[in-house]
Amino acid sequence: LPQAVVHTCCNKLVVKGTTIVREMSDVATETSAGWQRWQIALAIGLPISVVTIATGCVVYYYWTKETSAVRSHDPVRSHDPVKEGSAGTSSQDAATVTVPSGANVQDGGGSQDATDTKTPLEQAEQFKGTGNKYFKGKKYDSALRCYQDAIKVCPTDQQGYLATYNQNMAACYELMAVSEEQGSVKASNYQEVINFATKALHLNKKYVKAYQRRARAREYFKLHSEVLYDLTATMLLDPSQVEKCQEKCNEVVRVLVVDQIKQDYPDGKKLTNLSHTFVVNYHESFCYHGYVDEEELKKLVNGSCDDSEDDSCDPVEKVKSQEKFEQEPYIKAVREFHSGHYDNIISLCTEAITSGNSVLVAMALLLRGEMQFLWQRRDEALQDLLKVLDMSNINSEVKIHALLQRAYIFCDAMETSKAQEECDKAIQLNSRYGDIYVQMAKISMLAGSPEKMYQSMQQLEMAYQLSPNYHNAVTNLAYMKFRFGANSMQTIEASRQLFVDALSTFPKQAEVFVMYGQMLQDCMQIDEAIRIFQKAIDLQPDVASTYVYLGLLHFMGRKDINVAVETINKAVAVDPYCMLVYMTLGSLELQRDVPKAIKMLNKAIEVSHTDTDLLQAYSVREMARLQQTVCEDLGIDPIEVMTASQTAMTSF
Repeated sequence: LPQAVVHTCCNKLVVKGTTIVREMSDVATETSAGWQRWQIALAIGLPISVVTIATGCVVYYYWTKETSAVRSHDPVRSHDPVKEGSAGTSSQDAATVTVPSGANVQDGGGSQDATDTKTPLEQAEQFKGTGNKYFKGKKYDSALRCYQDAIKVCPTDQQGYLATYNQNMAACYELMAVSEEQGSVKASNYQEVINFATKALHLNKKYVKAYQRRARAREYFKLHSEVLYDLTATMLLDPSQVEKCQEKCNEVVRVLVVDQIKQDYPDGKKLTNLSHTFVVNYHESFCYHGYVDEEELKKLVNGSCDDSEDDSCDPVEKVKSQEKFEQEPYIKAVREFHSGHYDNIISLCTEAITSGNSVLVAMALLLRGEMQFLWQRRDEALQDLLKVLDMSNINSEVKIHALLQRAYIFCDAMETSKAQEECDKAIQLNSRYGDIYVQMAKISMLAGSPEKMYQSMQQLEMAYQLSPNYHNAVTNLAYMKFRFGANSMQTIEASRQLFVDALSTFPKQAEVFVMYGQMLQDCMQIDEAIRIFQKAIDLQPDVASTYVYLGLLHFMGRKDINVAVETINKAVAVDPYCMLVYMTLGSLELQRDVPKAIKMLNKAIEVSHTDTDLLQAYSVREMARLQQTVCEDLGIDPIEVMTASQTAMTSF
């Protein structure tokens, strides 16, 4: 959580700088909802559900909040009695057959009297009805014989009925497996579940209940790819199952992609380029920037002779001082940083530390530590920042910044107790330094509990009181107030006024406009939000993430995918190494061109910065490929399915 500035699109919070996202629930219930850890803001507010739970694993499809259509039990571990009429079955499946009064329903067989006047199909349905009675009475062996008799007498052209009987056989074996202890009998029963569910699907390839049962059985054998296939088919055929299936999908896809990543990158993926957006967002998440401010550095190096109005300084000495300043390795590193050329900064800082001006050593350690972290050299970064803390004769703000960077690094690794320790040390140096409380608020947010979320609000209040001229403190507080009080018109108005004041106070800070645009979007003031996002781009045209937010706003607010893609494509030219851009383009293209979407996701993998980024990108690509495969197998158009579903689904 690099910044307490939190970006949202439709109830998803993107905490800028690390591309970690927190998913939030409905506005009215936000304060009690837990926040889940995401790595990047994929498809924020898209009608495709890019559902990620903690691990970065993803499932695509529309998601519904209409819980009346969703059973409360887990789709993989529940074992309901046989129920007819599931999505994907024939209409006859829902028929209920009453056993005649003279029928023989004794244990040990499924034969019945009075069948000579019935058609084969009627006899089959009568056997099924008897089997259902045995099933509800937990007499599974007898139920199996009845369903087997139904299969024997049912005409072969009645595939819908035959699918039901086979699925009912699978249901019996499933509950028999559940009741067994671990061993060969249990495994044998689960294998029969797979066998009969597969037979049912050969007869009716859109039989949702059969996919669900087979997924549960395949889970027992740890057939991860097969489980994911069955769950994906379930969600594509019956969108009401998405909410229930998503967690198991996340769990399974994570196992698959972790293995795949290990195969593709046995020694770990090495960064070859840094995203300019990633660097800028991280750097601007802190208050202190003196170590890369050339004017401040010039004063530090040249002292009073840097003052052009000081007549006591010899003009010749001024020229010499300026020439020496220009040759400083650290000054070259700072200029590389501001120009967006990151490859040589660490080596230049190292030169400054070992042979440069001693007054610049602390500054060089700060910048080198920052770049070490951004290049994913975590241990080296922590060591550089620790060296700053061990130095004497440097001001407290420099040390506080070193502590806050260390806190961020620990926070990024989910080591929140260590992160809090660094913040506590910073408070000991200066308890009235506002940025300390902004960073502490991030740590509180990670915990996710209502108590910690309330604590984060208090910490942001403290930051604002201590540093009312620090734009991060103001915008964070304004947005958090809005999120926690979105069901109160009074609170919304107070948040809006904070933003309006911030726009006046910080007219050159693009971040303020981005945050205000997010609030306007959540309030469905689409036209004004677009104007504000465009203003942010005008102020900071080299940051790719703002183009992504604007593009998604066009998609969500105006339902214009063409303009959305066109807008986000501009971000590619701005920052060709920004993973968020390719992940979002991939998510959008899933609406209309799955092969192109997979191409974008491959690019996201190529430019991913962290292990979690890599896991996220692999997960999305895996689900995209699987969605394409399942749709081809089922003979359905994923775009038509999603379009049809959109009218019946509640958006995020």
